[in-house]
Amino acid sequence: MVKMKAVNLQSSKEFVLHKFGEDALRKVIDALQEEDKVIIDRPRIVVTEWIPLDTWIHFFEGIVRELNHGDESIMLDAGRHNAEKELNSIYRVFLKAANPESIVKYCPIFLKLYFNSDENNIEMSTTKVAENKYVFLIKNFETRHRLLELGVQGWLQRAFELSRAKNLNVELTKSLGQRNRCFEYTVSWG
Repeated sequence: MVKMKAVNLQSSKEFVLHKFGEDALRKVIDALQEEDKVIIDRPRIVVTEWIPLDTWIHFFEGIVRELNHGDESIMLDAGRHNAEKELNSIYRVFLKAANPESIVKYCPIFLKLYFNSDENNIEMSTTKVAENKYVFLIKNFETRHRLLELGVQGWLQRAFELSRAKNLNVELTKSLGQRNRCFEYTVSWG
């Protein structure tokens, strides 16, 4: 089972509160299954604990369904919000010295900080394909969901923006939803 750090859940709840308000957050939580509610509906989440990735996905399925009329693109905004929040608080020391190359270097480490599996085999590799252009390959997620891919894409976009990357393009080039065993992004800047 894939797990994620609860800091993502906390940031995601804050995203919903900021964008939609407290009543909307309550509506989404109330529509969840009990096992997800128990994890999500706490006044204070311990951000260092591991939670099932499926719980986070169910939460965002509810947001897409209940608040965004089925439009999954909200995940890009949520990923951007989470990067902004986490890189300007927990990892702010890293961000002060960050440039696009350092984001490339540390993304595999961030992935291990945010996600874990029982087999502990989730990996990210980066390959330079041209000047200021990299391919990010993420492997071994048994949880295959487009919302996860869009959230990571939004996170990458904001992380590179915070590193002062100009003329940025982050494209999902391979999707788990296409029966691949990995998902892949091409990131370039000018």
